[in-house]
Amino acid sequence: MTGPAEVVRTSFCRICQSYCGVTVTVRDGVVERVKGDPQNPASQGFTCMKGRSLPAQINHPARLLHPLRRAADGRLVPVPAAMALDEVAARVGEIIDNYGPRAVALYAGNGILGHAAGNIVANRLWRAIRSPMTFSSGSIDQPGKPLAHAIHGRWGAGMAAPADADVWMFLGTNPLVSLWAGMGIANPGAELRRIRRGGTRLVVVDPRRTRTAALADLHLQIRPGEDATLLAGLIRHILVTGGADDEFCRRHVAGLEELRKAVDPFDLDLVARRTGLDAAEVTEVARLFAGARRAGTAAGTGANMSGWGTLTEYLMLCLMSVCGSWPRAGDPVRNPGVLVPSREWRAQAEPVPRSWEGGEASRVRGLRRSSLGMPTAAAADEILLDGEGRVRALFVIGGNPVAAWPDQLRTVEAMRKLDLLVCVELFETATTEFAHYVFAGKHSLEVPATTQLMEEAGISYPTMANWPSPYAMYTPAVAEPPPGSEVLDEAEVFHQLARRLGITLTLRGRPLDMNTPSLPVDEVISASAEGVRVPLAEVKRHEHGYTGESELVVQAAADGDGSRLDVGFPAMMGQLTRLAVQAPPDSAFPYLLVSRRMVEVCNSALINLEGAPAYNPAYLHPDDLAELGAEPGDVVELTSARGSIRAIAQPEEELLRGVVSCAHAWGGASPGEGHFQAAGSSTGRLVSVSERFDDISGIPLMSAIPLRVTRVPGPGQRPAMEVIRGGPGPDPGR
Repeated sequence: MTGPAEVVRTSFCRICQSYCGVTVTVRDGVVERVKGDPQNPASQGFTCMKGRSLPAQINHPARLLHPLRRAADGRLVPVPAAMALDEVAARVGEIIDNYGPRAVALYAGNGILGHAAGNIVANRLWRAIRSPMTFSSGSIDQPGKPLAHAIHGRWGAGMAAPADADVWMFLGTNPLVSLWAGMGIANPGAELRRIRRGGTRLVVVDPRRTRTAALADLHLQIRPGEDATLLAGLIRHILVTGGADDEFCRRHVAGLEELRKAVDPFDLDLVARRTGLDAAEVTEVARLFAGARRAGTAAGTGANMSGWGTLTEYLMLCLMSVCGSWPRAGDPVRNPGVLVPSREWRAQAEPVPRSWEGGEASRVRGLRRSSLGMPTAAAADEILLDGEGRVRALFVIGGNPVAAWPDQLRTVEAMRKLDLLVCVELFETATTEFAHYVFAGKHSLEVPATTQLMEEAGISYPTMANWPSPYAMYTPAVAEPPPGSEVLDEAEVFHQLARRLGITLTLRGRPLDMNTPSLPVDEVISASAEGVRVPLAEVKRHEHGYTGESELVVQAAADGDGSRLDVGFPAMMGQLTRLAVQAPPDSAFPYLLVSRRMVEVCNSALINLEGAPAYNPAYLHPDDLAELGAEPGDVVELTSARGSIRAIAQPEEELLRGVVSCAHAWGGASPGEGHFQAAGSSTGRLVSVSERFDDISGIPLMSAIPLRVTRVPGPGQRPAMEVIRGGPGPDPGR
């Protein structure tokens, strides 16, 4: 029974991009319980264990409640917020005066999903000081998505929803664990079953038989790192056998002959040899795409981090263009957007700016700034490389570079070299270990927010997915910070720094109030929602989330429009040529390490909560374990050309032989003896940012990493997978 001290509020979870609707029970000012909201029109009561763990996160005894400053003895000690802001602003001013604005950098991780207003204000401050040095997790996660759209062009009618497609293919993604992943649905298990009942043929390409693969009509258990090889082979087979949509290509596609020439080496023999697939599997997928009226593809980190990430995303778009799989005039527009501007939906190509072509040049590896910011894989070198333009101050929001950036050895060296490292965090992390100041951040439930961020991404880059029908939500703050605390949202931190630096921030051409000591985050939200299709005021009227039916249909191409989808872009054709003659695997490193998601955590977030795994095991096929003379729970050493880590071995029959599967973003900065048993193993220590990387995005090989695996003598320290005391329970719908 609900008592007078208990209140139930409606909100949405912001741990990941699914933004599931939730109800939050608050008793005596303390968040007591989070459950799925059955009245939310998008998630319909679904939430995962990560969302249900929000009370444990917001109430955690180790949560930071006051700013910290590095003392002379090396300890982080509490300091008043006003004093910390004064000192940080003064230090930033000195660095800019002495070294120029390029010396001050910003990194925004996936945590900005819960603090989008903070990311907006931070970027406005960097624009105001004229520093181009903003980095994001997007450039080390799946940067190929926006880059491929910029190279290929965007189809003005968007992409068919999975439910409207005859065939849908996932590459290196497992939406039943990661959520979203090309689905735009909070409960992917239920949605995948629904669309299969509706007739959509589901293809999953993954070296693991994941939960998603188990639901598929066809699972292609591919050798890691060969997704682009498969796609090139599919395109070649379709072109050779006459399966292309010639009329669509004639009207809307450019570069077809260049593509035809570049994929010619990828015959069935080469594709089968390189991918480990049967030629019949390849021809079956080609037949499905060639015969489909509408089709779609979606790739995750597995494909994007495994080398050739931009090429893979580009070939996915080329496959759909060659087959004419895009929506046509008269087809329904399922979701024209809510908190985004109105636009025309036309069956024609739209050019996308190739932002990197004129972007700020990095000082390393010939890389440039793109729509994702500066390439994060170059961030450590931008700090370490002496000379004009060196980054001397770094601000970190929503991220944990020491755990998440590739090449952890180089990252740690860079963190130590910084003159100023400032983090906004809920907890001390592997990165705050090196920070000079740590501002205690507000929890996502303590700030207002909208779903606008993910809507914008889904509209701009259709292969990122969007909700299948118009949906948006606003939530006020549903919890108050703990009494006596001094916690600040990222928006407040950067607003106050700008105020102390004498800078007036503007948003949509309108200046923010710089006189107030505390920026109302709602002011940022309202300014960001100006000129959208459905007014924010209307969205706010719907407590459980706004939804509506779209009556729009795709319009015919405008007369005289000459834009075309480019399937023969020279840089991509060059990559195809190099891919065709790629050297065979090095026999000194016979295994391949692939990244994976863990259902209980989100990258490095939530790993300190009850119910989280104590470490990230190294999963191997049981036959590989036996060949190594190892038992479950034994310690194995994983060695790449860059470095070595130790991990706890566990068997997984669903894995392809010769593959090691291990979650990334674990492990501390300075692992000692036995550290991996308590905090996990950092796969980032196996990665080199400079040896093999994408020409455009700079993302290095972060999955499909060649390895040597050996059993470490001695008994295993843990006989089975262990968690930290209890947990929030099973995950419905999985």
